[in-house]
Amino acid sequence: MNWQHPFVDVFKQFGVFEIAHTQSKGQVSVVQDNSIGRKIIRLLGAISANNMVQIPDPCQGIKQLGLTGRYIYIELIPIKGRYFTMHFDLQIKDRDPLIKLTVSNMYDVHKVQQSQLLIPYPKNAPNKWTILILDVEYFLGNFGLLPTSLYKSFKGIHSLKSFQICSSMNIRGIYTSDNLYDWETMPKQMLFKLAKGQKWSEEYQIAYWPNLDVQPHVFKQPLVEVTSDILDNLQKIQENKEKFKQETQKSFKQNQIQHNTQQIEELVKKRPGDQNIAQSKSVDAQDHPLQPYPIQQLEKIIGFTVNSCPDIKWGRQTETQKQIIYAAGQLLVQSNIQDGKQKFFMGHSKAISCLDVSKDGEWLVSGQSGKNAIIRIWKNNCDCLSAFATPYSNLNYISFSQDRKMLVTVGQDEHNREIIIVWGLEKIESNRKPILFAKQTSSCNVIAIKFSPVDNNRILSCGHENIRFWRIKDEHLPGASVVLNHHARNTTFTNFDFEFNYEDQNVSNIYFGSKNGYLFQVAYQSQKLMQVYKVHNDAVTAVCLSAGFCITGSLDQFLRVWPLDFNEFYIEAKHEGIITSLDISIDGLQVACGTSTGGLGILDISSHHYKTVIRSHTNVINQIQIHPFSKLLITLSEDCTIRLWDIEKSDQVYEFTFPQDDKCVCLSSSPIGMYFAAGFKSGVHRIFDIEQTSILFEGKYHDLEIKCIQYSPNGQQLLIGDAKSIYKIYDVNRDYQPIKTIQHSIQSQNVYGQFSKDSAILSLIENSANIELWDTSSLQQILKIQTRFNLKIFKWAENNVELLCGTTDGRIIIYGIERINETITAYYLREQTFMHKQSLNDFVVSPNMKYLFSVGAEQYLKVWDYEFQIKGPGSCQVFIGHSSQINSIDCADNGSTIITAGGDEGIFIWKFLGYTGKNERLIKMEQEQLVQQCTKIDMQPDQFDEQEQQDEQNEKLDDYYDLQENNENIHPNKEAHLHTFQQSQLVEMFSLVRQLPQKEEQDEDQGLANKNVNTPFKPDHFKPSRLQQEFKPITFEFERQILNRKRSRSQLKKQQNRQQNSSTQLPFRQYIVPQLKGQSQQPTLQCKYMIGYNTKTHDNIIWCQSYGWYAYTSQNYVIFEKLQQEREQLILSFNAIVSVIYLDKTEKHLIVGLAQKVQDAAPIYVYEIQNNASQLNFKQIAQLNFHTQGVHQILFTEDEKYLVSVGNGKECTVVIWDFTAKKLITSSYTLDRINDIKISKYTFSKERIFEFATVGRDQIYLWAFTKDHKLEYYDVFLPKNINTNELEEITTFDYVVYEGNKNKQTSQSLSLSQRVSFDNSQQSQTVKTEEILLEEGSKDQLSFPQLQQELTQESMKQQQLQSQQNKSQTIQLLILGLKTGDIVILKYGEFKPIYRKQITNAEITYLKVSQAAGKIILGSTENSFFVMDIKSNLNLQSFLDSGFAFQRIQLPGMVSSYVLDPFYTQGIFGLSNGNIYLISFTTKQYFLLNATNSDQSEIEIKQCKLVEDNILVTTFNQGIVKLWRMDTAELLVEYQWEKEIVQFFYDAQIKQIVFIQEFGQIKTINIDRLDVYDQYYHIGKGGPDKIISCVFGIFDSIPGKFVLDESGQLFFLEHLYKNQEYIIRYIKALELPNVIQLVEQCEKRVIFAIEQDTGVVSTLQVDYNSTRQYPFAFTLFDQINFLANPHGNLDNEQSQKDTQTLYSSVDAQTQIIPAQGFDNVYFAILNTLQYLYGRNYNKKQIILLVNLNDFPLYLSLDNNLKVYIVMQNGSLEVVQPNESVNQNQLHITQLNSQIDHIICQKRKSNFVITSKTIMNFYQYI
Repeated sequence: MNWQHPFVDVFKQFGVFEIAHTQSKGQVSVVQDNSIGRKIIRLLGAISANNMVQIPDPCQGIKQLGLTGRYIYIELIPIKGRYFTMHFDLQIKDRDPLIKLTVSNMYDVHKVQQSQLLIPYPKNAPNKWTILILDVEYFLGNFGLLPTSLYKSFKGIHSLKSFQICSSMNIRGIYTSDNLYDWETMPKQMLFKLAKGQKWSEEYQIAYWPNLDVQPHVFKQPLVEVTSDILDNLQKIQENKEKFKQETQKSFKQNQIQHNTQQIEELVKKRPGDQNIAQSKSVDAQDHPLQPYPIQQLEKIIGFTVNSCPDIKWGRQTETQKQIIYAAGQLLVQSNIQDGKQKFFMGHSKAISCLDVSKDGEWLVSGQSGKNAIIRIWKNNCDCLSAFATPYSNLNYISFSQDRKMLVTVGQDEHNREIIIVWGLEKIESNRKPILFAKQTSSCNVIAIKFSPVDNNRILSCGHENIRFWRIKDEHLPGASVVLNHHARNTTFTNFDFEFNYEDQNVSNIYFGSKNGYLFQVAYQSQKLMQVYKVHNDAVTAVCLSAGFCITGSLDQFLRVWPLDFNEFYIEAKHEGIITSLDISIDGLQVACGTSTGGLGILDISSHHYKTVIRSHTNVINQIQIHPFSKLLITLSEDCTIRLWDIEKSDQVYEFTFPQDDKCVCLSSSPIGMYFAAGFKSGVHRIFDIEQTSILFEGKYHDLEIKCIQYSPNGQQLLIGDAKSIYKIYDVNRDYQPIKTIQHSIQSQNVYGQFSKDSAILSLIENSANIELWDTSSLQQILKIQTRFNLKIFKWAENNVELLCGTTDGRIIIYGIERINETITAYYLREQTFMHKQSLNDFVVSPNMKYLFSVGAEQYLKVWDYEFQIKGPGSCQVFIGHSSQINSIDCADNGSTIITAGGDEGIFIWKFLGYTGKNERLIKMEQEQLVQQCTKIDMQPDQFDEQEQQDEQNEKLDDYYDLQENNENIHPNKEAHLHTFQQSQLVEMFSLVRQLPQKEEQDEDQGLANKNVNTPFKPDHFKPSRLQQEFKPITFEFERQILNRKRSRSQLKKQQNRQQNSSTQLPFRQYIVPQLKGQSQQPTLQCKYMIGYNTKTHDNIIWCQSYGWYAYTSQNYVIFEKLQQEREQLILSFNAIVSVIYLDKTEKHLIVGLAQKVQDAAPIYVYEIQNNASQLNFKQIAQLNFHTQGVHQILFTEDEKYLVSVGNGKECTVVIWDFTAKKLITSSYTLDRINDIKISKYTFSKERIFEFATVGRDQIYLWAFTKDHKLEYYDVFLPKNINTNELEEITTFDYVVYEGNKNKQTSQSLSLSQRVSFDNSQQSQTVKTEEILLEEGSKDQLSFPQLQQELTQESMKQQQLQSQQNKSQTIQLLILGLKTGDIVILKYGEFKPIYRKQITNAEITYLKVSQAAGKIILGSTENSFFVMDIKSNLNLQSFLDSGFAFQRIQLPGMVSSYVLDPFYTQGIFGLSNGNIYLISFTTKQYFLLNATNSDQSEIEIKQCKLVEDNILVTTFNQGIVKLWRMDTAELLVEYQWEKEIVQFFYDAQIKQIVFIQEFGQIKTINIDRLDVYDQYYHIGKGGPDKIISCVFGIFDSIPGKFVLDESGQLFFLEHLYKNQEYIIRYIKALELPNVIQLVEQCEKRVIFAIEQDTGVVSTLQVDYNSTRQYPFAFTLFDQINFLANPHGNLDNEQSQKDTQTLYSSVDAQTQIIPAQGFDNVYFAILNTLQYLYGRNYNKKQIILLVNLNDFPLYLSLDNNLKVYIVMQNGSLEVVQPNESVNQNQLHITQLNSQIDHIICQKRKSNFVITSKTIMNFYQYI
């Protein structure tokens, strides 16, 4: 190759100018360029594929150029404003395929695409003649195109095979050389022409790619003889490098972007203080930041890829006899079993599938599967002798001959043919390629194949039903099978080995293992089957022999050592998995064993000792993490195991398994203990105790898969995020109870969270591209950073300042988080793009913050300079070794050890050689770019006068939004933009955004409602009076959570306009009042009645006894009705389900709590009630925001100064409100859900305002609200039931108070304890109850006693005054209702059970005590209500002696909610069946106030039809039928039958509703008597299968009843009375395939048949003739396919077919209704078309086509020819088709869920809309 030195002129050497002139393609020409005085090639075409020159040209007969120079010099000038491309194809020695380098100005960054590297040419480079120098070695070594081992020995491994120059450029020449030149040392042939007075550096330019300053080792290994000229050149180049670097740094400083912050400073004051958190230290210019090279090396692999390559081999040499060789992914590993040291054979690009070691141990061979499978032959020192391609696509087995002169392989080619090849290796060391000796396509399956130990020309193989001997002869392999007779049938031979006689150096027998557990002995010389031995109960998977012994391994997991007579095994060892491979050491004393579980062990035959060398995962490893407490490595794998490893010893220490159907997806290690947390696919999270290998805690607070789980560095909090982007923070010290829920409105693509190193800040992903920062102490959001990238992962640097964000497009962005006092600010520091070409999976920062390690999907580990000082090539070092994508990375030992894991190849441990000492670095934040932020503030603004400051605030608010909108203009070159504000100023501005627009006179009240001030307080002890035992209460201070209301500027302005135009803002959509006289009669939609009731929530009924109205809830509504007047409803509508309503004692305030979150909170609304005789009015006066998931209960204190609210089970919060000021005072939470809350009438300390209690599960919380506005509590646990040893849940409770002498109290309580001993070992006695039967009464009989409210209140005040005087003599009890039906009494202070009785066998749901009324009320789930009279119980003694004799009242359903009068004589009860009753205990009567439908999920409305125009018939599942009056929405009758109702129709002739049940049976209801009239039973054969539609009509005065089953059979139904029995008969009339619904029009004698999903409607004319066998006949009168010409504009038949095909891909549901006012017309809609059609079936044409506003669902018609159409968006559109101009009227319904039916009343403009269980009765006025 001396002809290539010092350089090669490629154009001259290969005649490129001639080729370009004669053989080029496109607009290519050879011209003279006078400016440089040289001939050039000009390419003018813009398309690369059509304008190019290919070198070498195929016509020359040259296959490749063969140029080996390290540097490629390209002399070119691109055509300005256009794109050019150049391709260079490199041939790598002993490696396929070619590597292509592509240079173009189309690219922005370097990018690797398989074996192609895209190199960008700067688009802003000066447009002048340029010499572009490409360093081939650099590009091959730094982008993963070559392994590191090849990169180190780069000399002579590559050659330039060919190149292409394409489009839009002028090119003068291309040169290759091993020397690096600059413009002063460059040979004259390569220089451009210079005129006098010109300087070369000014007229032309040299572009080093990469730049010189990133490759200081360019001349580290010169490839030519170093002469004095070369040394001079090197010195000049070094000088030019320094000069170039200085100019570059100077240019960079001059062009650095200066941030214009003038606009921000007008609004935001200068940040206080100039203290710098960090300051960047510049790196010495002479020191490359990534030193040395390579900066790390692979030290150890914990892994054995048994699934892809189960083979293991011993070293065959004396120095390697204690080493075993096996595969770990694409690496061959040689491991010393004594000291654990490993050597690695690197070179394969895919996982190794088979391997072997030569007998002398000098050579190793390994093969990989895939197209043209590669085989590599290695020397024992890890050098690759040869690498060659084979015709295999699956390489199965490989074996050396005894003298290693030949190699045999077997596998399948791309056509799945079994091919055996013998390769000659004698000249492999010189030629580097093997010789093909023989090749044979085998007709039989081959699993294992080996050379004979004594004859190189003889080969043996085994497979399915065959054992063969092969002979190498004339490049062929003739074979002979061993005669196996019946043993061959269905027998698969898996492996074999030779019995070698060392004395005479001969083979006597061969032993073959089989899948049926037998071992077959075959004589070597005679090739006959000698003996068959049963050695295992399952398949024999491995066989090996030594002198006198045979070792077998099996699918039954046993390894057995047999003597050769096989009478009895010598050693047996049971393994954890299947034995996959065996090999015997050269001394015959040790057996290496591989198992299917990834284990690799050594059995010492002499000592019977077994040692596990390696344990490994058998599937993909998803996550690794260094356990900070134990320093163990914890790994999570797809093989359903979590394992912990000792890194130094490479030993597995612990293992945890989990089920396949609930996979563990993420984990986090505790920094303070030997446990870790794991998140699972089911949404469960578990805490594992490592030392006990057990589950410490299990929680199920998430419904979807957990995506991330993180412990805080201080170990006090645990963060969990699920697939719905719901994050929860758990308190570790309180048994992992949730203390904060963060729910985002938009689900993020990735869910991730990370705590800062000091645990003070939590960073979360919000809306995929935003970063939220939360304060972990106050649990409030403090900052939000907006980016333009999809975020994937966070990491905090050790300095607690820098936050590193990884994105899905492979970049890392680093932000600086500055915390000064109460101000937190984010700065954009730097970023690195294109870190990994497919995806960035994980990264880690070295502890000294000098290096960054990243892993991705392309199997590379990359090491970066943490400061990202180097851009483009040379910015990182790349390390290969993994055979699949790397999923996780971590560092240990202060950064000196790097650990990576990904596929099943194992855990890779790297030794880091870089600097790991202390690295001081400081960052000047004021020099960095501020980042666009949106901050949440942990405080509320002070009250101020809006009249005086409104203009100033509006101006500031406008400035704030102007800045947000103008960020792009301020920093056009940055991807993340600025805003930071002083916290006090942000408070001022955000207070404007949070305000809800209200009427001016409401501003003050509304401001009070929104101003929630939580004053700090100091802990105090909760000490009730005269406790029998001391206890230490726990005091918590919780600041309330401020909910951020996101408002854009346009929304804000819109709200401000609405504030000016409207007098009030209600939280509901519709407020219904009767229309006053004199108002204009515009067509309006008015909901008259709503039928529905929330049975799943309690406290949802209130009763205003002074004014005679009551209210209840239904989904999102509160419905008000009068008790003794004609029925009329008033409806309030909300944006979420209403969970609780409450009426204060004065009956002037209504409190409404929601069960779900609306935007950011589940609010509590406060209304002022205006009661008068004619009308009921409400006015909202406050909105209380704190609860985030829902409100469970609301209670007032006795004086109604304070309001207590309880959150639902998702948040478990307790909140105290100042009801007078309408503001929050304080809050706390419990560890579990709260079932009930009651407020005590007494306090036991002057320092307390009031006391209350909550119960949940087996725990009681006793709370005290002190005068300094603190919440204190003491918790009491109910003991376990000794009989069952289970916890008993407390469902409800109440207080009972008795007064007595203080001195007697102690003795009394002691005597009670002696007399009434609470013993859990004894079962509770069931009390006897008196059954009370209630009689049904009429509403006319309703009577209400005069309440004398003022007297009652006065008596209460006197009673309270007396109680205060006798407080020292008060005994307070807690009566607990349990889920078991028992009641338990606890004495206050002692908090020990003193009494227990069983009241019922079912759960107690309600318990209420009124000592003023002398009653105890209990409710249970067994549809019963219990009342006990306690008036006679004057003291505690008599109360306990009463025996608790309750009166039992049986009800039609379980009580969901109730409200009683003050005297407990009567009450209103809402039951689980949906009905609301008034029950009088004195008269023992019940009155049905309101019949509704239950909202239970298992009961839904199935069908709805109108009968006689005033009776609405509804059917439900479970056989329920209800008939309603259309004008008053009152229930007429209700039946429930055993069988489901399939269909029904109305027989107008006999006035009966005919209900068809399952199996064809019929029941009828007469609408005059409203009772079940007859029951018919089906007789005969051939009836319908499953009826899907039915019609009734009178045709020619003859009634016709027709039913249609799902198979399309139409039957005539006849029911009659015969032989004193009611029977029915079905007569088959017609086949209507694909028809799903029938609609009749009797007066026209037609039936319409609607097909399913096709849009086809057929009109059938019905004819009756009694002389026929079947009197009814049908004629097809009209048929139309609405999908064929949906828009009415297609005349071509083919176009109609095409359109029909297009629409038929979507299921089209068709509905029609006959038009009574039009002759021969019906109206039709399709849910896939926004039209209302009018079809004249007599004329067979569409006469009406009306555009609709949305896709229709249902339609109905009244007598005024108004068509009512329900839309998919929930709106109602009213169309009057008889008008000349159709002006559709759009109305909004009150149903939030999907609408199922709409039924119109013909004679009136009334209609009903149903949705599952809710019915709305509307009137169109």
